[in-house]
Amino acid sequence: MTQQTLEIVTTAVNRDEPAFSLREINESTPDFKERHRYQIIRVVRGDSLATYRRDLGTEGETGPVSRRADAIRRCPGYADRSARSDA
Repeated sequence: MTQQTLEIVTTAVNRDEPAFSLREINESTPDFKERHRYQIIRVVRGDSLATYRRDLGTEGETGPVSRRADAIRRCPGYADRSARSDA
């Protein structure tokens, strides 16, 4: 028997929530008409992970995938953890 897990999806991320992961991917829109870049942030919320997805626009308009400095600017929890691991 396989165990199924539900994903917690959120419409906002708070600055005081620790970031678990940050990534940007290109994938089809829900209607499959275009390809967009999405930013996906997973944060620790209570004893679970919550996922936030942000549509960054069409694949060709968004430029290159964010560099580490841009990721830190957008995701303060990532910056805190990253700074501790660099020390």
